[in-house]
Amino acid sequence: MRRHSTNNGLAHIYGEAPAVVSQAGEYFRRQLRHVDLALSDGRTFLMGDRFTTADIILTTCLTWAIDYGVEICNSAVPYLERTKSRPAYQIAAAANTPRK
Repeated sequence: MRRHSTNNGLAHIYGEAPAVVSQAGEYFRRQLRHVDLALSDGRTFLMGDRFTTADIILTTCLTWAIDYGVEICNSAVPYLERTKSRPAYQIAAAANTPRK
């Protein structure tokens, strides 16, 4: 999506491809069915109460999806709030934010 999106993307390098961006967004939304199912039992993180690498990867994917205008499933919203509120996430996010 990033390569062909004009929304914080690299379309100026790779060219605009709105159909590709749209299809990638729809594919991601279909994959979120698995996330929705996993989180539907009230677990805190993907693997239960334990934070794992899977949560790091999913948090990154969800954040990018939102940045590119892809709607995420309802169960992922509080999940994302939990993962992004972790002190380690906040430190990492601050370290990855360009200084002005």
